Amino acid sequence: MTPKGLIVCLATMVSWAFLIVISKGLLLTYNLDPWIFTIIQLMFGGLFLIAVSRKLGATMDALKSPYTWAYGVARVLSAACFTASLLYISAANAGFFGLVSVPFSALAFALLFFRLPTALELPGHLIIILGVVLLISSLEDTYSNPAVYLMIFSEFAVVASVIIAEFHPQNQGDDLKERASLSGVMLVASALIMLIALAALSLITDGPAATQQATDW
Repeated sequence: MTPKGLIVCLATMVSWAFLIVISKGLLLTYNLDPWIFTIIQLMFGGLFLIAVSRKLGATMDALKSPYTWAYGVARVLSAACFTASLLYISAANAGFFGLVSVPFSALAFALLFFRLPTALELPGHLIIILGVVLLISSLEDTYSNPAVYLMIFSEFAVVASVIIAEFHPQNQGDDLKERASLSGVMLVASALIMLIALAALSLITDGPAATQQATDW
C-alpha cells in the first residue's frame, strides 16, 4: 500500500469512528428515529458528492440505470440498519461488528466471481468471525438482541451494494469525479424516494413517530 493510500485508510477509519459516536449521541439525546436520521444524512452526503464532482451530465445519465436505484436502496438500508443497531449496543461494539462484512464479501465474491481469498487472508477472516461470535455472546440477550439481526442484515446489504457497483456501467472507469457523481446520485435518489414514501405513509395511515418525522422533514 502506498503512503497516500495508508493516509486515506486511516482518515476513513477515524472519520467513521467519529460518525458512529456522534450518531449514537444524537439518537439518544434527541430521541431521533434512526431510519429517518440515516436517510437525511445520506441524502445530504449525496448532494455534497454531486456538488464536488461538477458532472451534471453524468449525474442525469445515472438516473436512467436500474443499477443506480438498486445500489442506492441497498446502501440506504445498510446504513439505516447499522444506525438502528446503535440503540441496542455501544458504538465500539457496532464498529467491530461492522467488520463482519469482510468475510461476507469474500464469500460472495468467491461464489459469484470465483475470486478465492489467498492463504494469507484466511486467518484474518477467521479472526473476525471468532471475534464477532465472542462479541455476540457478551451482549445482553446474546443472539436475541435486535442489534445482531440489524447488523447482519446491514452487512449483507453492504456486500450487495458492492456487487451491484461492480456491474454498474458508469463505474468501470477511473475518473474520480464521475465516481463521486455516481455515488452521490445513487444516494440522493434512493434516500429521497424512501423519505417521500415514509411521509406519504404517515399521511395515509397516521403512522408512528418514524413516519411523522419524515413528514416533518
